Amino acid sequence: MNQKYNELDTRLKNLILDSANDSIFLHDSEGNFIYVNEAAYKTRGYTKKELMNINLHELDAPEYSKMIEPRIKDIIEKGWSTFESAHQRKDGSIIPVEINVRIIESEDRKLFLSIARDITERKKAEKELKEVQIHLEKTVKERTQELTQTNKKLQKEINERKEAEVKTKQGKQELRVILDSSNESIFLIDVSGIIIDANEATANRFGIKKSDMIGNHIKEFIPSDTFKSRWKYFEKAFKIKKIVEFEDERNGIFFHHFISPVSEDGKVNKLAVFSKDITESKMWEEQIKLQNATLEGINKIFEKTIAVESEAKVAQEALALCEKITGSKFGFILERNLKGKLDAIAISDPGWKECLMEESNATVLLKDMEEHGVHGKASRDGISVLTNNPSSHEDSVGTPIGHPELHSFLGVPLKHTNKVLGSIGLGNKEGGYTLKDQEIIEKISFAISESLLRNRAENALKEALNEKKMLLKEIHHRVKNNLMIISSLLNLQSGYIKDEESKGLFLESEDRARSMALIHERLYESTDLKNIDFGDHIQTLVNELFHTYSNGSGCINLKINAENLGMDINTTIPLSLILNELVTNSLKYAFPEDKTGEIEIDFHSTKDEYQLTVKDNGIGLPKDLDYTKTDSLGLQLVTNLTKQINGEIELDRTGGTKFKITFPKPKEL
Repeated sequence: MNQKYNELDTRLKNLILDSANDSIFLHDSEGNFIYVNEAAYKTRGYTKKELMNINLHELDAPEYSKMIEPRIKDIIEKGWSTFESAHQRKDGSIIPVEINVRIIESEDRKLFLSIARDITERKKAEKELKEVQIHLEKTVKERTQELTQTNKKLQKEINERKEAEVKTKQGKQELRVILDSSNESIFLIDVSGIIIDANEATANRFGIKKSDMIGNHIKEFIPSDTFKSRWKYFEKAFKIKKIVEFEDERNGIFFHHFISPVSEDGKVNKLAVFSKDITESKMWEEQIKLQNATLEGINKIFEKTIAVESEAKVAQEALALCEKITGSKFGFILERNLKGKLDAIAISDPGWKECLMEESNATVLLKDMEEHGVHGKASRDGISVLTNNPSSHEDSVGTPIGHPELHSFLGVPLKHTNKVLGSIGLGNKEGGYTLKDQEIIEKISFAISESLLRNRAENALKEALNEKKMLLKEIHHRVKNNLMIISSLLNLQSGYIKDEESKGLFLESEDRARSMALIHERLYESTDLKNIDFGDHIQTLVNELFHTYSNGSGCINLKINAENLGMDINTTIPLSLILNELVTNSLKYAFPEDKTGEIEIDFHSTKDEYQLTVKDNGIGLPKDLDYTKTDSLGLQLVTNLTKQINGEIELDRTGGTKFKITFPKPKEL
């Protein structure tokens, strides 16, 4: 009867052993395998027979194989060892593993019990966490072991039963050591929920002896208020005959459970339960969520800063975001003014409709507030303040009569280069504030400070630019008025001149002054001094010249073909004077004695340059006239002003006079 019981017990332990996701080996000091479990040969692509005929030196990856001998010596000295290595699958691929080795005394020889855990997923997780938080690389690497060690391969590994091979007392001891050496809680229950077996880790978890667990119902070890919800997972595993996973929490400790059906003769009548403490993994998940929320908050604040124009809107957007992140009912952003007091630049509605304060008292909360009390501590001391009982805080000065009730408060200083600018205050979070809330807002606070200062600087720059534009326009307006006065004075003075030649010079100067006045009038009216519509300006200037020099007979026909091209002020002024001289010359000299004709003006652009053409079909210039060396002041102006804009002049005397001025387009910055 005892032998039959021992065989059954051994067979059950083998079933549990083959349900484990870790690879288990028993070998001698020469590296010859005596026992391997199902996970050991399946995950390496061998049959059991193939793996039993392979030496440990052949299983280890080449770079680790040479380390076997010194490790065996170390294990013999200490009796145990834990280290990382790599095994080579049958197809040549490598499995990184963590190996826990213990020496088992077996009759007259020492055997080595090795538990090898596939750490491929852990290695991947360590790499991902290292990218997320490199400065905590060492810590994340350690925690990753807790995040990634899952037993999801159990459903592939529990496919068939293991023949009972170890029938001796030595075999029972070896199986027991394997179960008890695991850090995970492992136990076996029957269909009614009675615990059949459990390892030492399970007993330690509940703080009792293993013998006190076996034979008792599992409900004795699960809180009564949660037993029904937990037992549903066990019933589901029996029903669907597949692995069932779930997580739960007990007294602040989180567990991940794998419930694996164990079948005998094709019938599932037991469940192997593996439970793992994942508390540290959960903590790191929360830390990553916290960092992501912080980064997202900072990015949104900077996005809003670009989208809005006023400082008040920037502050209001930032406040709304902080309220949303922390779940606050209301909040405010205060700025220290020149008097050393506090002004509210953003405030949400804490319930003003129900507020019983008088309007005059409520106004005090927005301007020139004293920097005292809980609300002023953050800006006054330059440190954060968190209280879930504001009325009992040592700095509390109470709230004004009628002020909405304050249940909890979080205040964080707004700083720039270690200088306190003000503070952000948040109130009445459901359940109170935590240090995580404080940490997030402290990290976001620098973005709020930068956004406010940046928006303020941008608005100051815009205001300065607008003032500069207005000043330039006023200058052009005054220059235009002064030129018109000069033109009028020249006109009056010419009335007293008897010599026709001298009088003509005065009139030409008058025309030039009027033309320049017209240019400055256009500049005054222009909204953009770097993009003046020169095509429209040509129409205005030439029509003004025709009105001055035409006798009203209609003998001269005007034809203008000008593109509406934008020119800057540095090109518009000299080009306008050039046009003034050329058109004036045509009107005065090309058609003597009321001769009929046509003046044609063309202005357009090519890929790299502009072209201005003034053409008439009048009597033309004298053949012996060199316009570059003439005594004519007008043509001298045309030559010099063309050089000023880096242009070139072409003169065509065919069928009249044609001047073509070509000059380059300015380089784009």
